[in-house]
Parts: sequence; C-alpha cells; structure tokens
Amino acid sequence: MAIPHTPTHVHYIKDEARVSEAVGHLLKYDLLGFDTETYNTIDPKGDAFEPTRGVRMRLVQFATPMGRSFVFDLFHVKKSFLYLMFPNPYLCVGQNLKFDIKFLMYELGLDQFGELFDTMTAGQLNNKGRVAGADNLPVSLAELAMLELGVDLSKEQQASNWASPVLSQEQIEYSARDPLIVLPIYEKQVAKLKRESQIRVAQLEFNTIPALADIELNGMAFDGAAWEKQYHATEVKIQEVSQPLWDYFGTKRSLFEGIPTIALGSQVRMIEAFHARGLPVPFNKKTERESLDGKLLAPYEQQYPVIKQYKEYKGLAKSLSSYGLDWLDMVNPEDGRIHASYRGIGAETGRMSCSKPNLQQVPKENEYRNCLIAAPGWVIVGYDYSQMELRILCEYCRDPNFLKAFDEGYDLHRYTASLIFKIAMEAVTGKQRGIAKNLNFGIVYGIGVLKFSNDAGIPLFEAKKIMDFYLKQAYPFMSQWLDRQAHAVIKSLQARTMTGRIRQYWGNLDEDGVAAKIQRNGKNLPIQGTSVDITKRALHLVFEAIRPYRKFIKLIHVVHDEIILEAKPEYVQRAKDILSSCMLEAEEEYLKRVKCVVDGSVTLCWTKEATDIQIAEAEALYKGVFQL
Repeated sequence: MAIPHTPTHVHYIKDEARVSEAVGHLLKYDLLGFDTETYNTIDPKGDAFEPTRGVRMRLVQFATPMGRSFVFDLFHVKKSFLYLMFPNPYLCVGQNLKFDIKFLMYELGLDQFGELFDTMTAGQLNNKGRVAGADNLPVSLAELAMLELGVDLSKEQQASNWASPVLSQEQIEYSARDPLIVLPIYEKQVAKLKRESQIRVAQLEFNTIPALADIELNGMAFDGAAWEKQYHATEVKIQEVSQPLWDYFGTKRSLFEGIPTIALGSQVRMIEAFHARGLPVPFNKKTERESLDGKLLAPYEQQYPVIKQYKEYKGLAKSLSSYGLDWLDMVNPEDGRIHASYRGIGAETGRMSCSKPNLQQVPKENEYRNCLIAAPGWVIVGYDYSQMELRILCEYCRDPNFLKAFDEGYDLHRYTASLIFKIAMEAVTGKQRGIAKNLNFGIVYGIGVLKFSNDAGIPLFEAKKIMDFYLKQAYPFMSQWLDRQAHAVIKSLQARTMTGRIRQYWGNLDEDGVAAKIQRNGKNLPIQGTSVDITKRALHLVFEAIRPYRKFIKLIHVVHDEIILEAKPEYVQRAKDILSSCMLEAEEEYLKRVKCVVDGSVTLCWTKEATDIQIAEAEALYKGVFQL
C-alpha cells in the first residue's frame, strides 16, 4: 500500500487523557514521520530558531504510513510523553532532524535516539556531492516534495504565529502534513540510495546528527575582551601596512571629501592601479577574468615586493571583515558562549561546515584561538588525527616506502627528504624537510609543478626534477594509484570514498582544463572524503561514549579532523581516554594496513600549538593545584 501524501485522519491532541492512547497507537509502527513547530518566548516576531535563544516547542507531530497524523499541543499536554517515543524503537523520518533533535535534547534532556532518516541529508547524498545552495539543489521540504512526488507543498503557514493560545484550522492542517509527506519522500530516496550503494554513508551521516546538535547546544566559551583587543591590534597593523602601498601607488587625493584615487579594498580599482604601474595581473581561468587573488599573485611576490605587501594587506583586511566585532553580538548573553550552526554536508567532499559564526575557519594564530576558552573550572581536551590524509593515501596505494615510514614511526617529511635528496635522515636540513613537506601534502590535493615550485621556493626545473623522482622512484606505487584513479574518474565521471560516498563530475572533457580539473578532484576525493567519513564516525562514537558523563564532559567543537571536548578537571583523563580510543577505533575501521595515530592536548583555551605555560596551567587545574 502506497503511503498517502495528505493525512487521512488528523488527531489534534490537546487533552491529556488522549495522550496515552495516541502514543500506544504510534508505537505499533516500525516507521514514523516526525516534526515540530516552535515559537519564540522572548520575541514572538523574532527570527531566532535556537532553544538557547528562548525558542521552545509548541507542537510535536508524528505520522504513520497509513496516513494518520497526530499533533500534540504542548500548551495543553505535558511533553513528558516524549520519553515514551525516544529513544525510538521505530525508524524516525524527518526533514532537517538536527533542528528537532536539539529541542528534544534541550527541553527534555534526551540523548538517545534510535534509527534516524533525514530527508534533507538524503537529498544531498542522492545529488552526489552537490551541496545546498549550489546549482539550485533541492533540499527544502517543499523542493523535495516536488522533486520526488510532484507535490506542490505550501509552506504559507510556516511563519504564522505558533505562540497563539488558539491555533487555526489551517495551522493544524499544515502541521499535520509535514510529518506525513516525509514518508513517501523517504521511500523514493532510500530506493535511490540502495541503487547507488549509498546506504552505509547515509547511515554515517544520520548517526552524526545528534552529535552536531549536541555541539550546537553546548557552544564554546568566548573571551570577548581578548577578541576586541585583537581586532583593534589588527586595525593598527593594517594602517601600518597600508602606508607603503599608498606611497607606492600614489597618495594623490580628490577634492571631494579627501577620497583617495585608489581604493585598496576595491578589486577593480586595484587592477587598474596594478596596470598603471606595470605590475602583473594574473588571469583566473575559473572566473575568466583578471584577479588579484593571493594564490594567483604568489608566483610574482619575490620579483615584486609590493605584491607581497598587498597580499599582507588583503589578509589583514579579510581578518577585520571575517573576524570582527560582530562576533561579540553572537555571544549568548545567558551563558557567555557562542552557539554556532553546523551543517553535516557543507562541501562536495562531504566535509562539515559552520556558520553564525564560522568557528571552523578561525585563524590558527593563537591571538584568535586563545579567545575560545574553557569555562571557569573546566579545561579543553582536544585531539586530532596525525597526517590522516597521507595515511589514507598510503592505505590506498600500499607503497612499500610509504608504509615503512608509518610502520617505523618516522618523521614522514624528513624520511621523504632523505629519499629525494639521497641522504641520511639525520643529515636532512630544515629547508629540505620543508620542500618534502610541501610535496607530501601537495600530492593529496593534486599539486602541479608550478605550484610546488612557488610553495617550496625553488626553481621550476628543480621542482620538476624532485617531483619526478618522488613519484617514479621514491613512491612509485603511489604514482601508479594516482594514475589509475585519474583514468577511472575520467571514464566514469565519479569518485568514491571508502564508505561509498559519491561525488559526480560534470563538464565537457574537450574544453580546456576541464579534464585536468576532474582528474585532480577525482584523485583527492577518495582521500579527503574518506578523512571526512572517519571523523564523522569518530564523532558519533564520542557522542555515545560520553553519555554517562554529560554533566562533566561536553562535546563542543569539530573541525576537519579535530574533535574538542570541555571537561571538568577530575574527568580529564576520562575525556582523553574516550577521545583517543574512539578516534582510533574509527580510523582503524578504514585503515587495515596503515598504523593509526592521534595527538591531543589539555589546555585552558582552543589553541593550535599550546605553550608550555598553557599546558602547565591546565595540568595544574585538573591536578587540583591551579586556582583560576
């Protein structure tokens, strides 16, 4: 029997006496649709949707495959019935389930959820690498209803007043339809996932949802005073860097309000200024226009020092705009923490993304990272994977020299330098190690000879010689795997991770540069995408493992291959054990031959490289000596 698109019966539950019967009926099914409607307790007309900002559940809706929708009005019935519905013994299907799960966690303290199926996430997976917002990708419920079912789903009531003491019939009917429509969408989506062998990666994504919801709710403590100090220091520095540029390009000003004849922040005006002074203006093939992008300018900065100064200015200007005082407005006044928003699939490789604000892109410099701190009486425990992408590449290619480096625990970059320069490891210089490091990491991203030359600061002919030796003699099995992968992706226009995550490629292979780009991305996807899958698997394992200790250990951040906890001092060792063991377990599920390694630290702030003092202060705190 096909699942109906519209409810056959709507049960509006606003009498406590009817709750038990409704729950009993729902729990007979192995499959239920789920949704919530929320309202803002602080500002009924506000556009906030976060439980940490005063938003609460008004309605909770469930729908059965038979077409019955049950709408529970929490203004009239106790929400405690949800303890009978979760952890769910049924497959719970919903659209953007992270949103709804956050309210279950915040308002009821729930932290166990059974099988989940998120139609928004499944829609992205079925589009094979395209992310929301790109190429008009359908991800909203209305878009998915039209795509999968040909149904025009009205969302007119979505912005209606859900805080009203009495709900209209239109609101009730609207709320009853959403948890039902996801069920026939689910049927269509799961069939596609099975056809493309995407069930495993879908389950991986769905399992990550509660962990991301937990991270958003917990947030990170923020030192606003330190952040503001850093912002003003950057303002001073940008003035210092600007002056030599004004001197070079000319400081002639117009008669109108002293406006300069050039504008350092204007791409168009600066391209004109570069032309006027005979400076090179590179062409960006992607946008098919001239550009002053820092990466494109890199090859010219040694010959033209002013270009290096201009790049420094652009970097500082980006810091001011991206990491400005508006961050202070994003701090929750109730707890002094930043509760960012995380998207499970935020990039074509499957990488997560972050916004409001983007905590995953905070500069690595300690001046910024030190502003994200542990709450008083807590410490931060952070672990990341050691050279995971290179280990994944090694797992794929099984190159004997590559394996030897990891088996013996060598410094990979020093070992690589010893191979390409034909010297003992102890004789490798810092510069030689740096050249090898550029090449090791560059290979993962399809580095070309020109970029390798620029990044390593060596002549083009030398870069070509080193790269040829690296691929043909140092790591020949790696070269063969990369060649096979490049050939395969051109043939199928697809690449997969070890989990089976697909990225589809489009384009006319006869057009200039298209095939090369597809080959480059197709070689990278199995490596970077598998790294993503491992981290997501680890995130799920960590979330499950800290459940008994949630009052003392919090999951507060994830970025690329790094997971961060906040812990009470007496639970630091437990937090370290959980993080390291879960992350290693996840990596070892994928890497069967290559040795897995994670690195971690305990500090009072989120820092890329903690100082000895920072580490000592944190250690003293969890040993009961240091007093904040």
